[in-house]
Amino acid sequence: MRIDVGRGFRVAPVSVEDLEDVTSWRIEFETRALDASIGNGDDNWEAEIIASYHLLSKIKVPRVDAPAEEMYDYGEKHMRFHDALVAACGSPWLMFFRSALQTQALRYQALAMTDREHMVNRAVDEHQAIKNAAVARDTKQAMALVTHHIQQTSDDVKVLLQTSGKLDEFLPGPVAEEKPRRRGRPRNTA
Repeated sequence: MRIDVGRGFRVAPVSVEDLEDVTSWRIEFETRALDASIGNGDDNWEAEIIASYHLLSKIKVPRVDAPAEEMYDYGEKHMRFHDALVAACGSPWLMFFRSALQTQALRYQALAMTDREHMVNRAVDEHQAIKNAAVARDTKQAMALVTHHIQQTSDDVKVLLQTSGKLDEFLPGPVAEEKPRRRGRPRNTA
Protein backbone atom coordinates (compact mmCIF):
# COMPACT_ATOMS: atom_id res chain seq x y z
CA MET A 1 0.00 0.00 0.00
CA ARG A 2 1.03 3.52 -0.65
CA ILE A 3 -0.41 6.69 0.86
CA ASP A 4 -0.85 9.66 -1.44
CA VAL A 5 -1.50 12.75 0.65
CA GLY A 6 -4.94 14.11 -0.05
CA ARG A 7 -5.78 11.23 -2.37
CA GLY A 8 -5.96 8.21 -0.06
CA PHE A 9 -4.43 4.77 -0.33
CA ARG A 10 -3.52 2.83 -3.43
CA VAL A 11 -1.67 -0.34 -4.27
CA ALA A 12 2.04 0.28 -4.62
CA PRO A 13 3.33 -0.32 -8.15
CA VAL A 14 5.42 -3.38 -8.92
CA SER A 15 8.59 -3.48 -10.97
CA VAL A 16 11.61 -5.64 -11.63
CA GLU A 17 13.76 -3.03 -9.88
CA ASP A 18 11.58 -3.15 -6.78
CA LEU A 19 11.61 -6.96 -6.74
CA GLU A 20 15.41 -6.92 -6.96
CA ASP A 21 15.63 -4.38 -4.13
CA VAL A 22 13.26 -6.40 -1.94
CA THR A 23 15.24 -9.57 -2.69
CA SER A 24 18.59 -7.98 -1.88
CA TRP A 25 17.44 -6.67 1.49
CA ARG A 26 15.47 -9.82 2.25
CA ILE A 27 18.61 -11.91 1.82
CA GLU A 28 20.51 -9.52 4.09
CA PHE A 29 17.95 -9.66 6.91
CA GLU A 30 17.10 -13.35 6.53
CA THR A 31 20.73 -14.47 6.68
CA ARG A 32 21.50 -12.20 9.65
CA ALA A 33 18.50 -13.61 11.51
CA LEU A 34 19.51 -17.16 10.60
CA ASP A 35 23.10 -16.58 11.73
CA ALA A 36 21.91 -15.28 15.11
CA SER A 37 19.34 -18.05 15.41
CA ILE A 38 21.89 -20.80 14.82
CA GLY A 39 24.07 -19.21 17.48
CA ASN A 40 21.24 -18.80 20.00
CA GLY A 41 19.07 -21.80 19.18
CA ASP A 42 18.46 -24.56 21.68
CA ASP A 43 16.90 -28.03 21.47
CA ASN A 44 13.40 -26.55 21.26
CA TRP A 45 14.48 -24.38 18.32
CA GLU A 46 15.86 -27.46 16.55
CA ALA A 47 12.70 -29.43 17.33
CA GLU A 48 10.48 -26.73 15.81
CA ILE A 49 12.59 -26.66 12.63
CA ILE A 50 12.32 -30.43 12.31
CA ALA A 51 8.59 -30.48 13.12
CA SER A 52 7.72 -27.62 10.77
CA TYR A 53 9.79 -29.17 7.98
CA HIS A 54 8.07 -32.52 8.55
CA LEU A 55 4.62 -30.92 8.22
CA LEU A 56 5.69 -28.97 5.13
CA SER A 57 7.13 -32.07 3.47
CA LYS A 58 3.92 -34.05 4.08
CA ILE A 59 1.57 -31.61 2.43
CA LYS A 60 0.91 -31.92 -1.26
CA VAL A 61 1.79 -28.79 -3.19
CA PRO A 62 -1.57 -27.35 -4.28
CA ARG A 63 -2.28 -26.84 -7.95
CA VAL A 64 -3.02 -23.35 -9.20
CA ASP A 65 -6.75 -24.13 -9.39
CA ALA A 66 -6.84 -25.71 -5.91
CA PRO A 67 -9.39 -24.52 -3.36
CA ALA A 68 -8.32 -21.51 -1.33
CA GLU A 69 -8.05 -23.55 1.88
CA GLU A 70 -5.43 -25.84 0.31
CA MET A 71 -3.41 -22.83 -0.82
CA TYR A 72 -3.72 -21.27 2.62
CA ASP A 73 -2.71 -24.50 4.39
CA TYR A 74 0.40 -24.84 2.24
CA GLY A 75 1.28 -21.16 2.75
CA GLU A 76 0.92 -21.50 6.52
CA LYS A 77 3.18 -24.55 6.69
CA HIS A 78 5.74 -22.92 4.41
CA MET A 79 5.77 -19.75 6.53
CA ARG A 80 6.03 -21.79 9.75
CA PHE A 81 9.16 -23.52 8.45
CA HIS A 82 10.88 -20.29 7.45
CA ASP A 83 9.86 -18.60 10.70
CA ALA A 84 11.20 -21.55 12.73
CA LEU A 85 14.63 -21.15 11.14
CA VAL A 86 15.01 -17.61 12.50
CA ALA A 87 12.90 -17.88 15.66
CA ALA A 88 15.91 -17.76 18.01
CA CYS A 89 17.54 -14.68 16.47
CA GLY A 90 16.81 -12.58 19.56
CA SER A 91 16.20 -9.25 17.82
CA PRO A 92 12.62 -7.98 17.59
CA TRP A 93 13.72 -5.24 15.16
CA LEU A 94 15.44 -7.68 12.85
CA MET A 95 12.33 -9.87 12.89
CA PHE A 96 10.13 -6.84 12.17
CA PHE A 97 12.09 -5.79 9.09
CA ARG A 98 12.45 -9.39 7.95
CA SER A 99 8.68 -9.79 8.15
CA ALA A 100 8.05 -6.60 6.15
CA LEU A 101 10.37 -7.77 3.38
CA GLN A 102 8.88 -11.26 3.42
CA THR A 103 5.42 -9.72 2.94
CA GLN A 104 6.65 -7.74 -0.07
CA ALA A 105 8.27 -10.85 -1.56
CA LEU A 106 5.01 -12.78 -1.12
CA ARG A 107 3.22 -10.00 -2.97
CA TYR A 108 5.39 -10.62 -6.02
CA GLN A 109 5.09 -14.40 -5.68
CA ALA A 110 1.29 -14.09 -5.64
CA LEU A 111 1.41 -12.29 -9.00
CA ALA A 112 3.35 -15.23 -10.46
CA MET A 113 1.04 -17.91 -9.04
CA THR A 114 -0.15 -19.22 -12.38
CA ASP A 115 3.07 -21.18 -12.91
CA ARG A 116 4.41 -21.61 -9.41
CA GLU A 117 4.51 -25.42 -9.45
CA HIS A 118 8.02 -25.27 -10.91
CA MET A 119 9.14 -22.96 -8.10
CA VAL A 120 7.56 -25.06 -5.36
CA ASN A 121 8.91 -28.37 -6.67
CA ARG A 122 12.44 -26.91 -6.76
CA ALA A 123 12.01 -25.54 -3.26
CA VAL A 124 11.19 -28.96 -1.76
CA ASP A 125 14.82 -30.13 -2.02
CA GLU A 126 16.09 -26.71 -0.96
CA HIS A 127 14.00 -26.78 2.22
CA GLN A 128 15.44 -30.15 3.21
CA ALA A 129 19.01 -28.96 2.67
CA ILE A 130 18.36 -25.75 4.65
CA LYS A 131 16.84 -27.75 7.51
CA ASN A 132 19.79 -30.13 7.60
CA ALA A 133 22.38 -27.34 7.61
CA ALA A 134 20.56 -25.33 10.31
CA VAL A 135 20.11 -28.31 12.64
CA ALA A 136 23.75 -29.30 12.08
CA ARG A 137 24.67 -25.73 13.10
CA ASP A 138 26.54 -25.25 9.83
CA THR A 139 26.02 -21.50 9.70
CA LYS A 140 27.99 -20.85 6.52
CA GLN A 141 26.18 -23.59 4.58
CA ALA A 142 22.74 -22.66 5.94
CA MET A 143 23.24 -19.00 5.02
CA ALA A 144 24.44 -19.92 1.52
CA LEU A 145 21.44 -22.21 1.00
CA VAL A 146 18.95 -19.59 2.21
CA THR A 147 20.60 -16.97 -0.02
CA HIS A 148 20.30 -19.30 -3.01
CA HIS A 149 16.70 -20.23 -2.12
CA ILE A 150 15.53 -16.62 -1.89
CA GLN A 151 17.47 -15.48 -4.97
CA GLN A 152 16.31 -18.43 -7.09
CA THR A 153 12.68 -17.86 -6.11
CA SER A 154 13.02 -14.17 -6.96
CA ASP A 155 14.62 -14.99 -10.32
CA ASP A 156 11.81 -17.45 -11.11
CA VAL A 157 9.18 -14.87 -10.18
CA LYS A 158 10.92 -12.23 -12.29
CA VAL A 159 10.93 -14.46 -15.38
CA LEU A 160 7.30 -15.47 -14.88
CA LEU A 161 6.19 -11.88 -14.45
CA GLN A 162 8.15 -10.63 -17.45
CA THR A 163 6.91 -13.38 -19.76
CA SER A 164 3.30 -13.27 -18.57
CA GLY A 165 2.91 -9.51 -19.03
CA LYS A 166 1.60 -9.19 -15.48
CA LEU A 167 4.09 -6.45 -14.64
CA ASP A 168 2.38 -4.21 -17.18
CA GLU A 169 -0.99 -4.77 -15.47
CA PHE A 170 0.31 -3.39 -12.19
CA LEU A 171 2.38 -0.45 -13.34
CA PRO A 172 0.92 2.87 -12.23
CA GLY A 173 -1.21 4.55 -14.86
CA PRO A 174 -1.07 8.24 -15.61
CA VAL A 175 -1.93 10.28 -12.57
CA ALA A 176 -5.04 12.38 -13.05
CA GLU A 177 -4.39 16.08 -12.97
CA GLU A 178 -5.03 17.29 -9.47
CA LYS A 179 -7.85 19.79 -9.14
CA PRO A 180 -7.34 22.77 -6.86
CA ARG A 181 -8.98 22.14 -3.52
CA ARG A 182 -10.90 24.60 -1.46
CA ARG A 183 -9.56 25.30 1.95
CA GLY A 184 -11.88 25.90 4.87
CA ARG A 185 -15.58 26.60 4.83
CA PRO A 186 -17.32 28.39 1.97
CA ARG A 187 -17.87 32.09 2.56
CA ASN A 188 -21.33 33.36 3.24
CA THR A 189 -21.77 36.28 0.84
CA ALA A 190 -25.34 37.20 1.84
